[in-house]
Amino acid sequence: MHAVASAMLSETIYIKPRLAMGALIAVSMRDADVGVGTVTRHAALLLGYGTTMVGVCALACIGPLLRIFRVEPTDVLRDDG
Repeated sequence: MHAVASAMLSETIYIKPRLAMGALIAVSMRDADVGVGTVTRHAALLLGYGTTMVGVCALACIGPLLRIFRVEPTDVLRDDG
């Protein structure tokens, strides 16, 4: 039984990652004794955390991106040869 479950989980993770994530969340909350308000609060916190992390990562990419845009490719290739 364990081998079958392992094979199914492996196939789900590689073929359908959204389904796997949903199944993981559903299994983790199956035995949880929480109300709708707690789940909603956790979903809001997760959304806020995700938004914050996307913002931080975008800000971290701006500096190197601006530096790359200042480089002229023809000047770099001319200096290389």
